[in-house]
Amino acid sequence: MLRHTEIRTYTFSESAGAGVDFALKDLENIYSEPYTESERPHRHDFYTILFIEEGTGIHYVDFKEYEVKDNMIFFITPGQMHQLIFFRPPKGRAILFNDEFMIKNAISDKLINDIYLFNKTGETPPLTPDETGMIVV
Repeated sequence: MLRHTEIRTYTFSESAGAGVDFALKDLENIYSEPYTESERPHRHDFYTILFIEEGTGIHYVDFKEYEVKDNMIFFITPGQMHQLIFFRPPKGRAILFNDEFMIKNAISDKLINDIYLFNKTGETPPLTPDETGMIVV
């Protein structure tokens, strides 16, 4: 069992590169091996939106288990512990951004807090678009 101090926190510059405050990454590149470092429980110091176009598995967010299926969107807040385990290679995108991106683009943290997509405490269930692209809550 991992102790709190053993859960790694990834910084934005490690994950996206130095000198940027927004990144778009392919899940295929992040989860290219059967078991990668990304599949261990970890935290980020930045916001993450995961759009899983194709993939099955389990996503643990703050010790709550969510089944991963095709066409799901997960929102991860800075500091949330999560672990994403795929049963088959995924297809999709990860959108990464930090507070500097929000400041530079005049995005108020009130917007993040008021839409409840990034939930710092409690449950953070995924959203599932239907076949028309509409979000089913």
